[in-house]
Order: sequence, then structure tokens, then C-alpha cells
Amino acid sequence: MVHWSVSIVLLLITLPVTIIRLKYARELFRFKRKNTDKERKVNYYNRLLTSREFAKELRTFDLGKLFRKRYHELKNDWRQSQYKMLQSKTKREVVVQILAAIAVFSVYGLIAYRAFQGDISIGSVVLYFMALQRGYAYLQQFLGGISGLYEDSLFLNNLFEFLHLPESRSTTKSTERYPFPARMKEGIRFDNIGFHYPVNDRWILRNVTFNINAGETVALVGVNGAGKTTLVKLLCGLYKPVEGAIFVDGIPLDEIRWKDRVDNISVIYQDFMLYNVTARENIWFGNIRREPADKNIKDAAAQAGIHEVIENFEKGYETTLGTLFEDSEQLSPGQWQRLALARSFFNPSQIVLLDEPTSALDAFSEARLLQYIKGITENRTAMIISHRLSTIKMADRIIVLDGQHVVETGHYNELMNKKGTFYQMVESLGQYGG
Repeated sequence: MVHWSVSIVLLLITLPVTIIRLKYARELFRFKRKNTDKERKVNYYNRLLTSREFAKELRTFDLGKLFRKRYHELKNDWRQSQYKMLQSKTKREVVVQILAAIAVFSVYGLIAYRAFQGDISIGSVVLYFMALQRGYAYLQQFLGGISGLYEDSLFLNNLFEFLHLPESRSTTKSTERYPFPARMKEGIRFDNIGFHYPVNDRWILRNVTFNINAGETVALVGVNGAGKTTLVKLLCGLYKPVEGAIFVDGIPLDEIRWKDRVDNISVIYQDFMLYNVTARENIWFGNIRREPADKNIKDAAAQAGIHEVIENFEKGYETTLGTLFEDSEQLSPGQWQRLALARSFFNPSQIVLLDEPTSALDAFSEARLLQYIKGITENRTAMIISHRLSTIKMADRIIVLDGQHVVETGHYNELMNKKGTFYQMVESLGQYGG
């Protein structure tokens, strides 16, 4: 039988290596956390240099050399910091491994010496050697697994911190107890809305109060950075107001069920997504709970002025769009925007939000599309963000944002006769940005 002291020897040999690994795991975690911003910058410059969407400006402005220099500087700095940490760990492990080897061979020597003295048999020698060899390997594997679990647990703390952020929607589901009004009667009210991003205290919006009546089309105008798109995202529930609240027919928006909001609020953002799937699916994504019947899909495409383009493809609405996959068809920026509008039109929602719906269209396409927008917003509540007079004029009412506040509201002619902020915008920009 193997003497019990062999287990103590194995533990004493293996324990120092495990302690070093645990210490290194803490150092690695602290290193990763401390250098997260630096690593993010390295990845960002790598993306600038290798991603397709940046290639045009990279060549036009000859930015490649500058970005490569910054990438290498940040990368080398990051690698040097990591190398110093790994160098320190390696030195410690080498010293401990040498001491462990000396200890193992000392035990082997002691066993051999006792065998030569005749205290133990040759079979016992083999038993001790096998026990030391296998026990040492198993113990290393076991303690190595423990140190690995410890290291993983440190990094999992970041995930748990993220999951327990106060803005998590899972904490608000209990308050979402009301259905969306079957037919809005009063409309939408932004009541004393204030918003700033968590990273700073600079207010994007402050004390913003206005109504959008049910069935009314409102144009939201203002200089860049006035908070127009932020209001759209607040209404969609992507952000939450820091101050104030949004009401739909007197019901707080946060208390309306999320799925009901999705079904009743249709939106197209200025930076809309380009989905590399079929044209039919691109439109269906506007409301995936609605059956993608051929008539509904084609009606939405026709309203957005993209039906004829899709019909001319060999596979029609089953054509894959984009450039990622074989046998795909690419669209122009204006055509992609009309397709995004078709997604919005496919959703028979009560509220329509359009953020720069004609920004990528030429004058002729814009004129045609405005007719469709006028039709789709009829008897629906709509909020349009635009810098084009042709789009603004179709609104029932214009709300002007200046800085953080609403400064004017009224019809186009009314605001022009008033000769206030809106009038100055139109006069100073000629055609209000285009």
C-alpha cells in the first residue's frame, strides 16, 4: 500500500503552481478591465482599415497611413503591457516548476535508496513511481480546472453586472399591464420630457412638452443636435426619459405592453438597416406577426414606390438583396430607403414615425413618395422629422425645437408670418437644408 505521506508530497508539489495561476487569473482580469478602452480602440482602427464601408473615404482622404500608424502604436503599447505581465507569470512558474521537479526527483531518489537498502520491494518501487506519476498528473489537472473556473468566474462578473443594469427591460415587465388603445382618441403627449445620456450630464432635451392629436401629422424640425431623433427613440421605448413621461391616450407609455407598442408604432430611422435577405422578407420584417400575404407585401411596396423595381428582378420578391450572397441584387441608396419605407407601410400601425424619409431620394422620387406618405398618414397619427420644405409643408402642424426646448408650434404659413425661429431657419438655409 502507498504510504499516506505521498499524498502530502504531491499536494506540496502542486499547490504553489496553482497559487500562481490563481494570482495570474486576478492579474489578467484586472489587466483586461484596465485596458478595455485601449483594446476597443485597437479593434476600432482595425475595423477602419479593413471594413468595406470605410474604404471609400480612406482612399479619398489618404487616411490609410495615419490609421495604420495609430493602430500599430496602440497595438504595440497593448502588447507590451501584456508581455510584461506574461513574462512575470512565466518566470514565477519556471521557478516553481523547477522546485517541483527537484522535489519529485528527491522523492524518487529516496524510494530508490530505500529499495537498495532492502527496506521495500521492487514491486513497491514500481507502485510508488506509478502513484507519484499519475497522482501528480491528476492533481495538476484537478487544480488547473479549479484555477480555470476561478478565472472564468471573474470575467462572468462583467456579464452579471450588465444583466443587472437598472435599464434592463426585464425589471419593467411587471409595469407593462395595459393594452395599446384599440383606436386612439386623444393622441400622444410628451409631458415635461428631459433626457441626457448616462455617460454625461449634458441635457439633450429639457422641459419638452407638446401634444400630437390623434390622426394628426406633425413635422418635427430644428437644427442638428436639437433632439428630434431622440424624441422618436423615446416614443419607441428605446430610451427612457430622465425626467417627465410620455402618454398615449392618457396611459403612460411604460405601462403599455411591449408587443402592443411594436404592433402600433411603425418607424423608419435615418440610419435604417439593409437586410441581405429576400425582398419579401425585407418588407415583412415591418411586422413579423402579420401574415406575409402576396397582396399585402406588394401593396406596401407599391405605396413606397419600389414595387416595379422588385418585379423587374428575375425572381421578383424572392430575390435576395445586397452583396453578401450569390445571385443577389444590389439596390441604390434611394431604393434601399424606399424598401425601408415599405417595411413601415406593411405595418398597419396607428402611429407612424418617419426620420428623414426622403433624405436619400432625388427630387423626382421625393415628389412621388410624398404622395404615398400623405396617403399612408391619413387617419393615422404621424411624426415626421425632415429638413426639406416639401416634406414639412405636408404636415398639419410644425413643432420647432431650439436647443433643448420647444420654441414654436403652428402651421407652416402661421410660423412664416410670425417670423420667429422657424422663419429664420428657412431664410438662413434657403431651402432648410435642401
